[in-house]
Amino acid sequence: MKQVIILRGLPGSGKSTFAKNLKVDFSNVYRTEIVSADDFFTIALTGEFKFDPTRIGDAHADCFRRYLQLLQTKIDRVIVDNTNTTRLEISPYVLAAEAFGYSHLIKYFPCSIEEASERNIHNVPIETIARMAMGFEQPLSHWNVQP
Repeated sequence: MKQVIILRGLPGSGKSTFAKNLKVDFSNVYRTEIVSADDFFTIALTGEFKFDPTRIGDAHADCFRRYLQLLQTKIDRVIVDNTNTTRLEISPYVLAAEAFGYSHLIKYFPCSIEEASERNIHNVPIETIARMAMGFEQPLSHWNVQP
């Protein structure tokens, strides 16, 4: 069964660690890939992260483009590792999954603002994390959500 797993949570909530571990766990059985807007800002040769807030739209467009390419290849599992705080951010991934015959699961990573601020590796300011937390929307009721 083909499946998309959409992760959602504040920066530092554990999404990326979970995604990497899940990919390893799945690798013996399923062809699994992870897509993330963070990849756009990561230098391939060194792994260094160079965030440019003026290019966030480009990063998310690139992530979604890679996501669609993976769905077209009929890969078994695709993990979407972004904050996905709003329905507007989640819905294109759900709609594309359904269009390509994938089931979807939305996995939420609860985390306090303080803990997220301490744990996030991209130095997202606590004010930004707090603003993101205030804008967190509940998924639509017909979406497959796992707490």
